[in-house]
Amino acid sequence: MKLSYKTALLVALLLMGYLVVRIFLWQYEAYNERRGYCTAEGKYLSEEEKLENLKADIVVQALEKWIKDTEGEYYSRVFISEYDLSDKEKIINLMKKSNINKSFEENFGIIAAGTVSEYISRRSCLENNKNCNDYSKSKNSLRALWKNDNTVDVEYLKSLSTRYSIIISVKGGDNVLIYPLSSIVKEKEKSYTMSYYSIYKFCCDNEMIEEMTGQTNRSTQKKTAEQIKLDYSEIFALNPDRIDGKYRDSVYVMQLFGSISFYKPEIVQKYGLFWNVASLKGDTYPRFTNMLISSCGKISKIK
Repeated sequence: MKLSYKTALLVALLLMGYLVVRIFLWQYEAYNERRGYCTAEGKYLSEEEKLENLKADIVVQALEKWIKDTEGEYYSRVFISEYDLSDKEKIINLMKKSNINKSFEENFGIIAAGTVSEYISRRSCLENNKNCNDYSKSKNSLRALWKNDNTVDVEYLKSLSTRYSIIISVKGGDNVLIYPLSSIVKEKEKSYTMSYYSIYKFCCDNEMIEEMTGQTNRSTQKKTAEQIKLDYSEIFALNPDRIDGKYRDSVYVMQLFGSISFYKPEIVQKYGLFWNVASLKGDTYPRFTNMLISSCGKISKIK
């Protein structure tokens, strides 16, 4: 038998052996999953241990999904807030107290962050020794969710208090999604739900407020000075506590702010506040996401 045939036969046997081992392992893992045994950790997990893993996996899945599309998701980020934002009134009160001169991170008690841009810089540093910085802290002196080897810091995420909240900003957009950890509820075996809210950041982020300040609506140019003055008087007299979330509130806010110029930061902030309050107080929130988990507490499917 020629050497080339022997080599080909050896490769085929090795490949067949690998496939047999993999099939055996898949069958073994499937068997363990059916009996509720976590193969990865080599034990049956308690409900508390599953919850710890689930808290971490919510963040891990978001970050790992984004880094597969680093160009499209360059500005996406995950924040950890020290606040329990499980109730819409808590979110509204936080927005009402927001300091117009502070960032969203400061106003919402953000203590840690994981960003795609930081992941790219870390990868560049590890592979090419470029863009290397001190990664012990992320942007604005926040704790990084990436470890030095550029993997997600799972142990830190597992240790988070259920009084904290996960806040996700996709593609650096104007709005964020708020997922309070305290809202995680086990519905049935391997099935969990979690509530979430969506708000626009220009109620509470000085950078975004600054970007919007000075923008002029076309309809403003057709108004007299007296009409514009009346519009601004109505805006500053508007009390967010009077907004009850009915459809007319959203229409009223849209019409009122849609015909003015954001000539000062306070106008932008009020627009963000009133718009968010009208949205949150409606019947659409909280919304819920359904998660199927494995015996290890990892997310297997999101509905």
